[in-house]
Amino acid sequence: ADGCIKTKSNCVSIALAVKDVEHLYRFKKDVESEHPIKIEQHVTFDGAVKESCALRISSRKLHHDLENLGFTPNKSCHEQPVDLPENLRPHYIRGMFDGDGWFSCNVISVVKAGKRYPQLDSEFGIGMGSEMLAYIKHCLEVDAGVRPYSVKPYKSIFRYRVTSHKEVLKVYHYLYDNAETYLPRKY
Repeated sequence: ADGCIKTKSNCVSIALAVKDVEHLYRFKKDVESEHPIKIEQHVTFDGAVKESCALRISSRKLHHDLENLGFTPNKSCHEQPVDLPENLRPHYIRGMFDGDGWFSCNVISVVKAGKRYPQLDSEFGIGMGSEMLAYIKHCLEVDAGVRPYSVKPYKSIFRYRVTSHKEVLKVYHYLYDNAETYLPRKY
């Protein structure tokens, strides 16, 4: 989700928040790259300075292999799902979630029969293009038994949100049971 390919330079680039740099080092080691990880600063629209870390790998073979799997330049909101066997889908979706998703959980107060009771208010959400979200929605419903929720427009993207604590737990187990690689802060 946080990567791109650049056709002219045969470059594969992954950029993460600087707090996730260890995840990038693990990836670099797994693909046996000699390329450096660079820390970069960016000025946001509101003038704040943010840091990110990036790994850029110039490799015609890696670029070509990713293109053959369906990766394209300028993918934001145009992501196309890759048809994978059922056992690989949680890992693929977890990668999308690590880049563009969130879990939240809050304790709220619910009044029943005049008495207040604590209740968990949970949410799983992910924002990106509608085709990829339709794929994620389908996989979660079919593979994990999550009840249907809608993909809805939100600003310049689309969002898919699961808002029942029971259903959020199904998503969590689907994504993380048997997982070896994940972004620790999202886990």
